[in-house]
Amino acid sequence: MIFLVYVLYVDGSNKWVIKRRFMHQEVAQYKSSYFVLYFVWSVTREFGLKVFLNTWFGRFVRKEKISADVLWEAVERVENGLIDADLGCGVIKQRIARAGGGKSKGYRSIIIFRQGERCFFVYGFAKSERGNIYVNEAVQFKKMAAYLLSLTDMQLSVLLANGQFEEVKKYD
Repeated sequence: MIFLVYVLYVDGSNKWVIKRRFMHQEVAQYKSSYFVLYFVWSVTREFGLKVFLNTWFGRFVRKEKISADVLWEAVERVENGLIDADLGCGVIKQRIARAGGGKSKGYRSIIIFRQGERCFFVYGFAKSERGNIYVNEAVQFKKMAAYLLSLTDMQLSVLLANGQFEEVKKYD
């Protein structure tokens, strides 16, 4: 579950300020000062965030036996601002934990991401097999991001129907 926390408070110069995306620990500091109000908004698939895999990444996930829950954990970290590497233009490199191991010796994934809307897993590799992606690959991922993030719902549904992408369902 992802939580976006909005904090409404009066700052030192008596102006109303709204802060977004605080973690619960950060909200606690405002309770003792000029804290006025905060509320939590739960963001799940029902509110619009959808996660997709392209065909290549789908084969990678099945071969490496990576569960949908692990992929959603990576997306939740990104939604909370815990991004491992922001390559720009909506392209993110995020670590995925290996089953029975940690994230540091696990997998790296390339994610095309738009906050609260869509997330596309497009490439992955084991850290033990490859150190990083090349610069020319990063450029291609940015071009891919421009295309994928501009798709309408109808265009995306055609790609899903053709089997070029599949949606990752979140099971609670």
